[in-house]
This record gives sequence, structure tokens and C-alpha cells, in this order.
Amino acid sequence: MAPFTDDTSTLSEVRVARLVRFHLERGAGGFLVGGEAGDTFQLAHSERKQLLEWVMRECAGVPVWVNTSATTTAGVVDLCQHASRRGAKGAVVCPPPTGHFFAHEGIGMLMAVNRHGNLQSVFVDPEGKWDEYESPVAKAEAVDASWQVLGRPAPDEMRLGEHVVTPLAMFGSDKIGAVVEKIDVFRPAVQSLVRHGGLNRSARAALIELGCDVGSGRSPSYDLSDDGRKILQGILAALAVGATNDER
Repeated sequence: MAPFTDDTSTLSEVRVARLVRFHLERGAGGFLVGGEAGDTFQLAHSERKQLLEWVMRECAGVPVWVNTSATTTAGVVDLCQHASRRGAKGAVVCPPPTGHFFAHEGIGMLMAVNRHGNLQSVFVDPEGKWDEYESPVAKAEAVDASWQVLGRPAPDEMRLGEHVVTPLAMFGSDKIGAVVEKIDVFRPAVQSLVRHGGLNRSARAALIELGCDVGSGRSPSYDLSDDGRKILQGILAALAVGATNDER
């Protein structure tokens, strides 16, 4: 998540620190900075770097991955190199969010990131845009075994080594197990929540409900709707009841 100051003009250093500590205190084993839940494309290039630097300072040594997706190859490479210098574990790269690209163009981007990014990279294709790249990507992967290609995961939901990235962390890492244990019960509510507000609004609202001050969203993405908030509050109430029952 990208916590802003009250007027949303800049990132809030204090709120970033509090957010990292909030998750660490609840058992987070690592962080993905700038995922879909993190308002990535509402941040300036320099703000994306600043957010990573503050997370790295506060992360207490747990692995940190960073979404370096951008609209240009040079932008992706620059974000990868910056993350490498700051000690990030690896990069997550998605296709550019806009435009149509031919196979040779996509492969060119992958190869440039692989050669010059200086960081272990995972390429994810959440919309299946680049399915035609399967064979060329396999050749690109052979150049460097660290280049991992994941078919159709979301940038906020994947396995990275021994770690699992999941948007369920919006409820706190300590509650992920309870959600997974009863996933058939929680899945419809979580899916409805995300449909109402997307991952970014839903995650921001969940953190605020849990007492973590992350500030308001930045225009054009505002707060979760009233209907979405009711769904969220129902999920959190069910998790609280489950925790109480477990203690008994």
C-alpha cells in the first residue's frame, strides 16, 4: 500500500513506517512493494523509488520484492536497477498496462530487463496478453535461469520461492490462515469486496478498519463505497468471531 499525507500530495514517511510495522507485528514474512493493491500507477516514478527505500529501511531484514512494471522498457530497467541497489530480493514485471505489443517487442523488453536490470525477476501475465510469447519466452528464460515466467497469476497473488504473495494480507498476516481454512465460506465475500472496490480501495479500507492509518487514496481512486465497506466489515466481524472461538 502507498500511504499518503492527508492532502495526498506526497507519500507519508511516518505512515509507511507504521504500515510496515503493522504487518511485521502480525507475522508478515516479506513484502511486495507497488503491487495492484499499492496504487502503483498513481505514483510518480520517483515516488515508487522513495516508497521502496522507506520499506527497505523498516523491513527488519525480511525479503522485499518490488513491482517494477512500467510503460517503457527503460522505466522497468531503471526501477529494477534502483531496487537492486537498495537490496530488494527481486522484481515482479507485468506487461505494460496500455497499448498493443507484438511478440518481438515483448521479448525485447524481457531480454533488456534480464540483461540490464541487475535483479532476479519474475514475469507475470495476469491478462494473458502475451500468450503468444510462450516459446520465445522459454528461450529467453534459458539465458538466465533466474528469469521465471508465471502464467496468468495476478501481480498480488503468486508464490515467490518459499513465500506466498496474497491480497488476503489486507486482513493482516495473522488472519490469512483463518481465511484459507474456510476459503469456501470467505471466497464469495472477498470476491464481492474486490469487485466493489478493487484491491487498492479494499486493502486501504481494511487497514483503516484494523486501526492502521494509511490515509486516503489519491485521485482518481477514492475510498471504498458504502456497499463495499459493509462487505468488508462483515468479513472482519466473521474473522473476529472465529478468533474468539479459537481462544475458547
